[in-house]
Amino acid sequence: MLDELAEKIIAGFLNDCNKFHKINKQSLKNIVKADLFEILQPTLSTLQFHHSDKSGPHSFSSVSKNLIKIAEERLGRVIEAVEAAVDASLYYGNHTLWNHEGKVFDLNALSGDSHRGGFRPFLLTGPGLKPTVIKFADPRPYQFLAEILKRLSEALSVDLNPPACFAAPDNQWYCVDYVAENDHHRPCDPSLLMFGMGVLTSVAFCLGFVDLHLENIIVKDNKPIIIDPECIFYCFSDGESVSERLLNTGFLSHNVHLSALRGGISSAVPLYDFSMCVDEDGFLRYKKPVSSHRNKVKLADGSYADPCNYRNEILAGYHAGYRWFVENADQLSEFIIENVPDDFRVRFLARKTRHYASVIYMLNLPIEEDYNLWMEYVLKRFRNSGFFPESISEKLINAEIGDIKRRDIPYFWTRAGENGIVTHQSGVVHHLNLKGTVRSRAINHLQMLRDLNFDEHIRTINNFLDIDISLVGA
Repeated sequence: MLDELAEKIIAGFLNDCNKFHKINKQSLKNIVKADLFEILQPTLSTLQFHHSDKSGPHSFSSVSKNLIKIAEERLGRVIEAVEAAVDASLYYGNHTLWNHEGKVFDLNALSGDSHRGGFRPFLLTGPGLKPTVIKFADPRPYQFLAEILKRLSEALSVDLNPPACFAAPDNQWYCVDYVAENDHHRPCDPSLLMFGMGVLTSVAFCLGFVDLHLENIIVKDNKPIIIDPECIFYCFSDGESVSERLLNTGFLSHNVHLSALRGGISSAVPLYDFSMCVDEDGFLRYKKPVSSHRNKVKLADGSYADPCNYRNEILAGYHAGYRWFVENADQLSEFIIENVPDDFRVRFLARKTRHYASVIYMLNLPIEEDYNLWMEYVLKRFRNSGFFPESISEKLINAEIGDIKRRDIPYFWTRAGENGIVTHQSGVVHHLNLKGTVRSRAINHLQMLRDLNFDEHIRTINNFLDIDISLVGA
């Protein structure tokens, strides 16, 4: 069913854009099908449950004309994102050792959130090319973090270096080598990994990170790697305690199951991201299971290493990293001044991504009686729910609603040289009224590290490691 609809849609795209012939046709079809499927899952479930004849795209119209229209409108924007990814691929090939001339390459959408009309991470593969991820985000947070981790790795004699980054000249996208999750059949050293996790937790705290949850950290061999550093320098709240800031990093978390340090290890409580799937029995479910061994190291007896059993290594790594930041605070402050320009973009989170996702999935339900009334009801409830700042502007809310109607996760950012101006692709939508610029607040945070009570750090980490994860949420 989706095959026929996707085939019809991409036929027009191939006629309209010569550069798409550089992509394997099946890749383009898979991108289109995946985006259609996100919107049409509940419709597919309804058809599977109620219709014996499931052949032909005409079956859709009797179930959800509204969603079909939304899906087809969205595909036009998704193709713009694919076209941008093709342009990035060709530019990358022309400026690296990869010779793409006369070759057809594969381009596939990864599972990252869709922003700004279908822009998400794309995986580029092809003859003579290592798998490469194209990310449509400012590369400078990644480059800044990479330089900090290089210095830290040299000082502590550990390897925490992320893959090298190839940045677009206008800072609109960047390419990095694709990093797959650990092959659990390969032997690893859990002590070394847990020390590294402790160091990265200190990095997250000292550089003011948030959103480094379970799915934004990948473990390769013995090395944890931050794959999404967009929320660096996130010093937007005054007066946060050490404990609160640590819990906001994502390594520690208010939801222990999503913690990069401890998440995904409970068999008693299923860990789900908020998404839909149609089970084999034809029923619609809201779930996307996160691997129960995500980022974990397999031991010789077949079990997975539990961070609780490596408390000393984690605390030693945290202490070593934190001490390095304290001792080098002045040099790092100068490095920020020299290497973080005014237009350096820091992502701003108005609400949880999962909150947005839940609203989008509600809007994807195949409501036939009066879809517009249903949409109005869902968005009215959304307006006043779950936002992080004390208040948010009407402009920001309208930007959120516009993105959600297009089935995108809303995306906002601030600039390092500004004092909390929140920007969206539609323009300025909010002002946080910060005392100082994002950059100056990041420097102030570094400078105050030596004055914080380090015992509170250790106490917070110990308390987090003491949580019985099998009982939480049960």
